[in-house]
Amino acid sequence: DFTSLGQTPAPQTPLAVAKIDTQPLEFNVRQGPGEAMIRGGHEITQAGIHLQDRIDTAFAEDATNKLQTVAIHLKDDPKDGFSRVEGASAIVPDFYKQYSGQFNGAVQSIADTIPNDRARHMYLNRAQVIGHQYDAGLLTHMSHQTSAYQDNTTKATLQLLKQQASTTTEADFDTNMVRARGVID
Repeated sequence: DFTSLGQTPAPQTPLAVAKIDTQPLEFNVRQGPGEAMIRGGHEITQAGIHLQDRIDTAFAEDATNKLQTVAIHLKDDPKDGFSRVEGASAIVPDFYKQYSGQFNGAVQSIADTIPNDRARHMYLNRAQVIGHQYDAGLLTHMSHQTSAYQDNTTKATLQLLKQQASTTTEADFDTNMVRARGVID
């Protein structure tokens, strides 16, 4: 007994005419089995290519995330990050070599974990961009530290010359004034 389901709604007049699709189906019976198999094989191949693109992109993106994590650590780590190094320690030649070398080593070690050449190539292209950003941050830090170191050295030099001014001979005073002018310029 279907009366418990309620009343059947009254039929309504359609507001539009039904459309008949005249496009042939992908696998039309009249095409024959050979052509249908060729088209089916092509569709499967395209699906496989699309799937491999997605897989390669996922591998490249995962590796890129790992490299970004390394770059952040190399920059901001409270103990070893380059942004924590100040003064003369941040402007010695080995400073740049050390931090850029660590970054480049990470790029290669992460690349070695990627299972295929196409995904590795995608990652290395992204790593190049991250590398430029990392180098820009490293060189900017070195530039700021060079300015700070230079300012502190200038202040210390002028303070020392000021202290010496009252206890030196006139010739030493003249020499110190030349030195002070050189430091200020």
